[in-house]
Amino acid sequence: MPEPEEQPTTHAPAAAEHPEPSGSAVAGSTVSGSTAGGLPKRRRKGAISIVPRADSTTAAARTSEETASIMGAFQRGTQSGRSAANPSREGHDPQ
Repeated sequence: MPEPEEQPTTHAPAAAEHPEPSGSAVAGSTVSGSTAGGLPKRRRKGAISIVPRADSTTAAARTSEETASIMGAFQRGTQSGRSAANPSREGHDPQ
């Protein structure tokens, strides 16, 4: 059986030689060690809480009439958008 050909090895550039932009995937993880192929291993950082703090200010509550008006406007806009995009009303049950 023929011996498998050895893959040519290439030098992977160090991170200091080619800095990555701050918005890259590296920003959300930390590098720790490297794989057998020379690629960096990444380890997840701790979870980030997206829940607002209790001391943050809250918006003033809307009245039920204001909420009904907003939701009604949203529904009318959705229905008019659907009718403008698809003039065929076949199989549609108006509510």
